[in-house]
Amino acid sequence: MGGPGRLALDRSFVSELVYGPLRHGGSRLTDADVGDLATVVARRDGVLVHLTAPASVLRARLLVLDGAAAANLADIGSLLTAYEHVVTTLAAYLPVVRLET
Repeated sequence: MGGPGRLALDRSFVSELVYGPLRHGGSRLTDADVGDLATVVARRDGVLVHLTAPASVLRARLLVLDGAAAANLADIGSLLTAYEHVVTTLAAYLPVVRLET
């Protein structure tokens, strides 16, 4: 991440902040790690793009993908709440673009 030019990060560090606490009792990333990653993105004029949809829409999409949609609406709602918290926290470090899909 030290070189010049554009930088693209996938959702992995954001997802770790959501799924780590929900599934494993905590994230493997420290607050300092998250601040460092967000700062690097911001210094390169990057943005966080947050794509979301209502829980019912996400569940319907999961049903199309796997025919079962193991996640129920309550689980999806918990994930949406956790993602919203993480994105809101990261917005203190870098610009966030929110898109309802």
